[in-house]
Amino acid sequence: MNKRKKNVTMAVILMIIASIGGLLYWLWVKSIALPILGELNSYEAETVDGEKFMIQDGKVKVVLFAEENCSDECEEMYGALEELQERLKKDKNFGTKVDMLSIAENPQMDKKIIEHYKDTYHVDVKGWKFLFVPNEKLELFKNQINDKKEAEPSVTLIDAKGNIRQHYQLKDEEEIEQLRKDINQLIRIHQQSIEERR
Repeated sequence: MNKRKKNVTMAVILMIIASIGGLLYWLWVKSIALPILGELNSYEAETVDGEKFMIQDGKVKVVLFAEENCSDECEEMYGALEELQERLKKDKNFGTKVDMLSIAENPQMDKKIIEHYKDTYHVDVKGWKFLFVPNEKLELFKNQINDKKEAEPSVTLIDAKGNIRQHYQLKDEEEIEQLRKDINQLIRIHQQSIEERR
């Protein structure tokens, strides 16, 4: 076998090894994927500025409610989300592949309360939206999103296809980091599925 044939053979072997490695990695990612807890309906919401916003738009979502009178648990949750916001920016996914959504618990909530949230927790509106869901759809939305096992406020993670994947209390540093990792995992899975369809 001459040198050229050896090089071609080696290249083919390396391609096969790379393909097998990619397949094994994809199977591993899928094997540790988060469970699907339910499916979120498609909702049209409205921003504080009156603009229409589709809650399902092909991005991963981190969703929670904005209370009119933010409890201690609520304040802790928003403090944790402020930290998550900064971590997602470092990952370069914030606002491009993942959005954080705060849904007003009351469609008639005073917008000054929303502004207080935004100022207190240094909200970057590029990837953290405060939204109003119409009253006739709000209860259904709450029933779909809320973690029925927990009485305290929780954050819900939704994948790019609208599947509800997990709930988080964000009571400590470890859980904030776990949510960040889960977000990045869902982003990788979604990107892989897009590449497979090409």
